[in-house]
Parts: sequence; structure tokens; C-alpha cells
Amino acid sequence: MSEINTLKLQSLNEGRKKTQREVSNLISQLHSAADTAMTQQAYMHKNPDANGADQLIPIVHPAFVEIALEFNKAAEKLSDMQKLSNGEITVEELIAKYSIDLSEFSNGLV
Repeated sequence: MSEINTLKLQSLNEGRKKTQREVSNLISQLHSAADTAMTQQAYMHKNPDANGADQLIPIVHPAFVEIALEFNKAAEKLSDMQKLSNGEITVEELIAKYSIDLSEFSNGLV
């Protein structure tokens, strides 16, 4: 393997490890925030204190829908990566679906 290819492999592996840690941390934060948001949603819908919390529902609903749609886009990407890993889709299909430029990525490794 050429020296440049060795450097690219090392760079890829270091970046991969960093991304894996970041994604893991973000998922942990997402779980925590989702639990809090779920409790808040339940409180607004149940309104156990009869304090008008249910009146917030139409105010927060548009933001909730927007956030949920963005989450679904990220979840689809993770699902497609699982499909690639499991052999359910080809790398060509993944590259085409997301317009991945491997040449640009490769050049950025050094």
C-alpha cells in the first residue's frame, strides 16, 4: 500500500472513531431529551393541574412536527446504513440516493 493510501486509511479510521463517539453521545442526549419531551407532552394533553397547559398544544405542535420530520430524515440515513451493512442494498444504491462524492471525501482524507 502506498504511503498516501496508508495516510488516508489512518485518517478515515480516526474520523470514523470520532464520528462513532459523536453519534453515540448524540443518541444518548436524544433519549434523555425525548423522555423529557414525552413527559411534557403527556402533561399538556392530560393537564392534571387544570392550569391551561392543554392550550399550549397548538402552539408547540408545528415545532414538534418539524423536529420529528428532521429526526425521521436522520433515522432513514441510519436505516440505510444498516441495510448496506446487512447487504440489503448496494453501496451504489446508497451513493446514488444520497449523492455521495467519494472522490471529494477521499481527497479530504489527506
